[in-house]
Amino acid sequence: QAMPAALLGLGREDAVIAMSHAPYARRSVKLAEICHDAGAYVLALTDRISSPLLKVSTAHFLVPTESPQFFPSNVATLCLVESIMGMLIRRGGPAVGDRIAAAGAANSKRGVYW
Repeated sequence: QAMPAALLGLGREDAVIAMSHAPYARRSVKLAEICHDAGAYVLALTDRISSPLLKVSTAHFLVPTESPQFFPSNVATLCLVESIMGMLIRRGGPAVGDRIAAAGAANSKRGVYW
């Protein structure tokens, strides 16, 4: 499978967070595999040790998705993602905040937001 244009240039200096839980989306696993093969650090967030994401990840978190409702819960996964993103932004310093602000401004200018 070819690498999507958004991932071109991905390499050893890059990190990717891949998420999937049962039933595992084939596209998510394949994209994680492409990132791994390109040399990127792949952090998998998944629900079971049998997840196919683990085969293509550098590291992983197993996050429970059980819920008393019919559908699985993504609350724990979202909390983990927000924590990881906050740590990365804090460690990256002002340059990261500036880049996020620039991306937000560019998206607003292009009419991405309502």
